[in-house]
Amino acid sequence: MASLLSVAVFTDGEENSSHTFTQGEVKRLVMRLKTQGWSFNYYGTDVSVEEMKERLAFDGGMVMEKSDRGFRSGMANYSMSSSNLKSSFLKDWMKEDLND
Repeated sequence: MASLLSVAVFTDGEENSSHTFTQGEVKRLVMRLKTQGWSFNYYGTDVSVEEMKERLAFDGGMVMEKSDRGFRSGMANYSMSSSNLKSSFLKDWMKEDLND
């Protein structure tokens, strides 16, 4: 099933100490929502992006340069990936519609 909803987290790596949710709680929520067709992407400005994607069960994302150019690059990457998700969803939906 193609993803119906896509969530992106963009961070500069500063102030990552939530007092509302633990990483474990976020991961459980992400995993539950993924079973309902959601996808999650993590965009950050340091090398911990891959580690955070794994810790939070995110699907994709990238390391961005800590600059305006880096942020624009991350936004372009997310825009492209979400466009691909939409395209995939529409193709799946049209196939199902034609088979009914």
